[in-house]
Amino acid sequence: MRARSDRLRAQALVRLGGHRVLMNGGEQILSLARVDTQRTGAVTLHCAVGSVRTMHAILRCEWRANLGDRSLFSVPIRLRPDERPA
Repeated sequence: MRARSDRLRAQALVRLGGHRVLMNGGEQILSLARVDTQRTGAVTLHCAVGSVRTMHAILRCEWRANLGDRSLFSVPIRLRPDERPA
């Protein structure tokens, strides 16, 4: 029963965190969701948190934003495969 409540908590945090980021740019709830999804092993929700953080960085035009283990610099490269970095 505890695992089910942990999953529901993680889902709620991801949803609320995503709404908060789009509403006013606050990433506190999304940070809690990231930690919670790692703790519970919710892989798809963890990917959703990463997607929301990436989308928020793109909307702020921060192409080189540091997102922990990777940066957004690879996003424009994937969007333009004909241009190779030097």
